[in-house]
Order: sequence, then structure tokens, then C-alpha cells
Amino acid sequence: QRLAGNDEFYLHDLAVSRQARGKGIGQRLLATALAFAADEGFEHAGLVAVQDAPAFWRKQGFQPASTRKSLTEYGEGATYMRLPLPQRG
Repeated sequence: QRLAGNDEFYLHDLAVSRQARGKGIGQRLLATALAFAADEGFEHAGLVAVQDAPAFWRKQGFQPASTRKSLTEYGEGATYMRLPLPQRG
């Protein structure tokens, strides 16, 4: 169920085990989630990148963005990032 006025598909967690990394699994999981979000009419996807993840998210097209929410609970270097989604008719 979507909250009224909420145009963001928020990705909370996406993880791939160390043994499975480098095989495109994360990219396929992300593509599936973003296709769902676009089909549901969300305007963009958002997430908080932590630890060494910002580089991965940049490769997927996410860009750092401003937010009013405090990110201190996520640890040092946490970055809010967004990606516009294609609008489907």
C-alpha cells in the first residue's frame, strides 16, 4: 500500500553474499526492484548508501541528493542517493 503523496520507492536493503559478488546478481536484483517501482508509478528510487556502497550505487545511476532527514544513525559517510525512474503510461 502506498502512502498518499509518496513518490519515492525507498530501497532499504539489498545484499549479496561475498561468495556471489561480481556475478551481476546485485544488478539483476536492483533491475527487478526498479522495474516494479516504475510499474507502480513511483517517480524515483531513493536509498541511504553506507560503508563502501556509494560507488556501487553511482554505477547504477544513483546520484547524491539532499535530504532533511538526519543520517547520523547510519554511520559516518552515509549518503542519501536518488535515481529518477522511467514514467510508464
